[in-house]
Amino acid sequence: MRERAISQDEEAGAGARIVNFVRLAEAANGQPLHERLYQRIRTLIVSGTIARGAKLAPSRVLAEALGISRNSVLNALDRLIADGWLEARRGSGVYVAYDGARISDAALRPPVRRPQAIPLEAGLPPLDLFPIETWNRLQSRRWRHMSQAGLQEGESAGWPALREAIAAHLAAARGFDCSPDQIVVTTSIPAGIDLATRALGLAGAHAWVEDPSFNGSKQSLHNCGVQLVPVPVDAEGIDIAVGERMGGDARVALVSPVAQYPTGVPMSKRRRERLLAWARAGNAWIFEDDYGWNEAGCSAARPLAADGHANVVYFNSFNHTLFPALRIAFVVLPPGLIGRFLAVREGLDGHSNVPNQMVLADFIDGGHLDDHLRRSRECLAERRAVLVQAIARHLSPKLMAVSSRGVGEVICDLLGHEEETIVARAAEAGISLTGMSRLRLIAGPPQLLLGASFPPDAMRRAVEGLAALLG
Repeated sequence: MRERAISQDEEAGAGARIVNFVRLAEAANGQPLHERLYQRIRTLIVSGTIARGAKLAPSRVLAEALGISRNSVLNALDRLIADGWLEARRGSGVYVAYDGARISDAALRPPVRRPQAIPLEAGLPPLDLFPIETWNRLQSRRWRHMSQAGLQEGESAGWPALREAIAAHLAAARGFDCSPDQIVVTTSIPAGIDLATRALGLAGAHAWVEDPSFNGSKQSLHNCGVQLVPVPVDAEGIDIAVGERMGGDARVALVSPVAQYPTGVPMSKRRRERLLAWARAGNAWIFEDDYGWNEAGCSAARPLAADGHANVVYFNSFNHTLFPALRIAFVVLPPGLIGRFLAVREGLDGHSNVPNQMVLADFIDGGHLDDHLRRSRECLAERRAVLVQAIARHLSPKLMAVSSRGVGEVICDLLGHEEETIVARAAEAGISLTGMSRLRLIAGPPQLLLGASFPPDAMRRAVEGLAALLG
């Protein structure tokens, strides 16, 4: 790779500009310097920090600014050129060649929290269907006979009876045989991902994440120092071929194979097999989020973890099937990992409320969970149909449903309006919309995600109000 000669002043200026961006993290997982530099520059290109056509500083300037050998810089740049991220122009220098999708600025913004659910908020279970009288009865019985143990923080892995109930539920509902000793109770799926990332030593690693996908899980990886590699989702699920091109060195893939959120797309058998082969070949981890398994047509599909794959860590939650304030989720680990996870858990806060764990165990053992999930599955299918009909009647052609396979949601194209503007105006009118840019790392077309978990009349009124806003 040849570089043109430049003056010392030019070199100093270029080096000063580059060092503001290209800073290497501390050594992670024994990676050599040239590999860390390759990953860092690639991340800056995908994020848009270094744009197409931008010229990089000469290798000697980079080496001096970063305090590493010139050979390390040349090895990294040569690989970036070979992989198509950069191009070398004879007599001129090295320039950014990549012109693909960029990570969206809106992707990791904190979510908006509301004191109560309002139509058409996404990601909620049908709260009006929850059997609160049954829960109150079980809770009252527990509190009448509460032991001092129930007032303690409890075991790090969770209340033993709840882990037993979860194992029995997984076997019956998901065809997933596991021991209660493989289960760790957490407060949420993102909390479980945080725990798994720390326990498996993934800080500094690259992770494939579906794009679009649930923001909280991505944020957990990001908070632990994991570098996110957004991989698009198509009709077969996550596009593994793109993942291998974008981040073939990834050590973890965060996926929802049974029903991808928010598209609802199931991962094809071909993609499942290829993903498992990728994990085995690279000794990588698959973080399987089983969000949405209870959707109509999805409940019979087996999770990847059900077949005993040693590379799969399974996550699920009761917060999005019962009620968000419950704060109980769980992780199922491959055999032999529980000790490592509990050692890390001891240093973390976030244990689930023990009395709630007790009541949930009773709720599961009494058959109430199965009854509620069945009612919810039937109801959500009906309510989603109502929402799609209302959109077609009142909002077409400015808002058009393009996917109604999601987990209680409908994805819509937004025509002739800016996404963030409509979301803000709707919020002022008491209507909750989710802009799809909040679920994407790669910028996409203006789209909205509408929740279908509300009573039909409430959704119809919200759609009519939205029609008035769109004009």
